[in-house]
Amino acid sequence: MKVEVKVPKISKEVDKITILKWFKEVGDRVKEKDVLAEGTTKKIIFDIKSPVSGRIEEICVKEGEEVPLDTTIAVIDSKFNSFVSQNVSQEKVKLTIRERIPITGVQKEIKEHIWKSIQSTVHVTEVIKADITLLNELLERNAFSRENEEIKILDVLIKAAALSLPYFPALNSYAGKDEIISYKNINIGFTVFTEKSLIVPVIKDVDKKEVYTIYRERRALTQKAKTGTLSISDISGGTFSIVDLSLSNIFFFNPIINYPQVAVLGIGSIQNEISVIHKKIEVRKILYIMISFDQRLITGIYASGFLNRIKSILEEPDKIFSMN
Repeated sequence: MKVEVKVPKISKEVDKITILKWFKEVGDRVKEKDVLAEGTTKKIIFDIKSPVSGRIEEICVKEGEEVPLDTTIAVIDSKFNSFVSQNVSQEKVKLTIRERIPITGVQKEIKEHIWKSIQSTVHVTEVIKADITLLNELLERNAFSRENEEIKILDVLIKAAALSLPYFPALNSYAGKDEIISYKNINIGFTVFTEKSLIVPVIKDVDKKEVYTIYRERRALTQKAKTGTLSISDISGGTFSIVDLSLSNIFFFNPIINYPQVAVLGIGSIQNEISVIHKKIEVRKILYIMISFDQRLITGIYASGFLNRIKSILEEPDKIFSMN
């Protein structure tokens, strides 16, 4: 007997759903209540389960396709309701739940925002290595600091990005429905990891500010983020973002675009690497810099040009401060 799997009714307000992902394929045998697919409305993600045991004869809806309620999304032949026993003995493992933590508030918004970014963009990541031996030495000696300031690599990178974006304006943009909206303002958001969430405060008009000013504003915004006192203005208006893992042991990762922005910069931890400099073997301080971009809107060669410009600025740190 063939059984149609229908789109479940979620609520009175929902008349359509989107199939996010299929977990089964045609020919797979399933048990009653096995999860066949994952669906979504504009507000929730939910599992679609098999109404019977049997074999999947047909999958009628593709991943990413939006369909009305009561649509047949798959067909199961319930004649094939027996599973071939395996020779390997199987024991049920009982797991003790330590805690159930509901996803709510800011964490839920971040989860939904990340999913929106993944759904709406074609992420591609490029990476480049910058030799920051001289810059690192100068920062450790507080060579660029005034009073008790301790300028960090993030402050310098924020400034380097701001100096580079005017040459690559498509990266300082938002993705509209049928257009790319490029901004004159360079407002750079940076990640702050708190105990419960990830927040992206925004430093406004970075290209017009000295590194010292960037340092002071970054420190103040970071403190506000950690104490939960950020205002709407502090986290809005960003045109480009930077994910900072420079204090971790992670030197390479794939940063996720802060949609609807079209690109995001990522910085890893500083690594000691052996290099040949003027025919001599030396241990150098190397920083890995990543850019993730929406390849529907930005080409790889364009993004690599941006990375190379940042690299050249970081490798000649005197220029960063002479440009202020």
